[in-house]
Amino acid sequence: MTPQITLVANGFYALAALLGVPSLCVTLLYASYRVRLWMAPAPTESSLDSVKNPDAILMMLQGIAKTIGAIAGGLGSLGKFIFGVMASVSVVMLCLGVLFFFVGRGLHAHENWARIVAGLLATFSLLVGLLSCLTFRGPLLVFGIGLAAMSGYAIWTLWNGFTSSSITGV
Repeated sequence: MTPQITLVANGFYALAALLGVPSLCVTLLYASYRVRLWMAPAPTESSLDSVKNPDAILMMLQGIAKTIGAIAGGLGSLGKFIFGVMASVSVVMLCLGVLFFFVGRGLHAHENWARIVAGLLATFSLLVGLLSCLTFRGPLLVFGIGLAAMSGYAIWTLWNGFTSSSITGV
């Protein structure tokens, strides 16, 4: 195995860890949140219906409480939506991290399927890097150039790093 293929395979391991560990944390946090919601009792609603003759102060306090409750409920719903979107993105990133891990293992084992999948992933990231070079300026431009350079190196290594006997299976 050439040192360049080892470097590319270790890069896939690093990407797997970089994507997988935070995504796993967010996914577990969301799962525990959903379990806590499922186990929690239903909230009870308090009102002044039990009071026989409410005066103006009680009615004003009830109006203020309902207004603040509606605002808090709206903000809570927005927070739940944002947390759900974060959890969905983290599940996708976790699956991508697992894919990167298995591609890295396949590259270490000189598997042809891993070379093909790694080439497709590197080509996609090369296109993303080049597109970001055209779009962004400043520090993000440096990120785009670095992504394009690393992807180009990975494609070059995958193209030249495997021997012809490993491609044909002889």
